Parts: sequence; C-alpha cells; structure tokens
Amino acid sequence: MGPSFRAPVPSHAFHPRPGQGARPAVSTSPGLAAGDRRARQPRKPGVGLLGGTFNPPHKGHILAAREAMRRLKLSAVIFIPSASPPHKGSGGLAGAADRYRMVRLAIAGHRRFRASPVELKRPGPSFTYDTVRLMRRQFPGRELFFIVGADLVRDIPTWHRYRDLVRAVRFAVVARPGFPLRALRGLGDRFRLLRVRGLAVSSRSLRAALRRKARPRGLPPAVAAYIRRRGLYGTTEPRP
Repeated sequence: MGPSFRAPVPSHAFHPRPGQGARPAVSTSPGLAAGDRRARQPRKPGVGLLGGTFNPPHKGHILAAREAMRRLKLSAVIFIPSASPPHKGSGGLAGAADRYRMVRLAIAGHRRFRASPVELKRPGPSFTYDTVRLMRRQFPGRELFFIVGADLVRDIPTWHRYRDLVRAVRFAVVARPGFPLRALRGLGDRFRLLRVRGLAVSSRSLRAALRRKARPRGLPPAVAAYIRRRGLYGTTEPRP
C-alpha cells in the first residue's frame, strides 16, 4: 500500500509576504520603448533542475526529466545529486561519489541531460536555495524549473529560505504513487503539475529488491552493474 497522502500546505504559504518580492509596476512611457521591445523578444528555453539523493537513480527519474523537457520545452535538464540532504538521514545512503557516478551512467546517451557535482563540492547541508542561486548564475536569462515529486511539495515550506526559493524558481511537480496531483491544484503559477506515465518505481523499493537479491525492475542496466561491482545496498562484496 502506498503512503497515505497528507493534505498539502495551503497555497498562500507559497506567496510572498506583504512587502516582500513585489515587482515594481512597469511604466509605459515612450522612454522605455526599447526595453519593451526587448521584453517582447522570444524567451530562451528554460532549464530543468532535478535534485535528489538518487539512491539509486532509476528509470522514473529519466521519465520525469523527459516529460518535463517535453511539456515545458526545456533546453536541458541538470541532475544534481545531493551530498548531505538536510531532510533525510544518512542511513542506507550510498556515498556521494558513487551516487554521482550512477547518475552519469543513468543519463548516458541522453544528449540534453547533464550531471552536476555542484552540491558535492559544497560543504555543509545541500540546501536547494543555494544550488538555485548558483544555477541562476550559470544560466543567466533562463527560467529555471525545479523538478520535484508530488510527495515533497508539502515539505517545501520547511526548506531553507523557501519563500526566496519560490520566487527564484518555478516547480515542475510530477505525480508519485500514493500522491495524486489533484490534491495539489490551486498552488499558483509557480507550480506546474505534470502527469507522467510509468513512474511506479522508487529508489526505496529498488534498494529493498537489491537486498532480497531480487531483480530490480526500473534500474538502468549500467547502474545495476555498477551497484553489483561496488557491492552497494547489500548486494555483493566490492571487488578489489
């Protein structure tokens, strides 16, 4: 049975407080005509950010990234493994270097998918807000979409500087087993809800299958081979 769905936080939790984040009114004076022309120019394609522990990465991550790219017309999706996730314990967590290598194996052959070690190089907890700030500098003028599972949306108000985060990035929310998108309607234009077929797989279920020596469905073959070679998740002893 899937996890029970708790009611999401009210939509006003994601809105700026009075006096915060308000955008100045746009003048229509002739002196801004050049700026208006620039504003009417086609926007550059956005960039997707897919963060997480990737413990391990699986085909569900790939499907979510592909659907977000298609629906939102993104130029690229950046996979960002977290080094020290502040909302998860380290029990059962493979090493950061192993998870980064597994992500690279999982996305090999996908021309517009990239893996970024940005959180692995930064000491301390892996706060999404800090990562988004770095990505905004790396992709100036691009709209950023943070791809997140529906099961995590209710937790966003507990994230570090979440109000600033919601202003800095839009969220592409994908359905997860036991967490229907219909319960998240009305969150506002900072959230795009994406229904993705074939996402009935999770890293937790894959780790359990690996511990049972069962065949892990939904695991890219190259990732499965790496896990066995490294002896991760209780598979075999690592080779010398």
